[in-house]
Amino acid sequence: VVDAAGVVVRPKAAVELVDVRSGTIANEMAVNIFGKSYAVRVAGVFDVVDGRKTEVVFDEVSLFEGNARTPIYVNRWLLPTLRKYAPSLFHGPDSASAWVETTYVGPETRIGRGNKGSIFLLHRLS
Repeated sequence: VVDAAGVVVRPKAAVELVDVRSGTIANEMAVNIFGKSYAVRVAGVFDVVDGRKTEVVFDEVSLFEGNARTPIYVNRWLLPTLRKYAPSLFHGPDSASAWVETTYVGPETRIGRGNKGSIFLLHRLS
């Protein structure tokens, strides 16, 4: 179950894509909507604050049908608008920014916690 800015989604699968060189990040979830398969991608940028904490800003939402790699819908205004007018949806009431703090790093696994209390368990895909 993913609770993103108050929207609860039960994805079939979820993947986080991180490009360290470009400082970009994307979270992608496979979901069924009215019996059809879609992928929803939320993308943005990140900045490493120190050795453990990373600030994240998501600014784009894309919708893909089935396994297609070309989106059928892209939105670049919704997340920046919500962040401006309803920042607590993104940051929580006690934080100035969205962040993830890494609490464990292994050869294939990373565990972290987010500013809104989320726990992240990530496994490297080869």
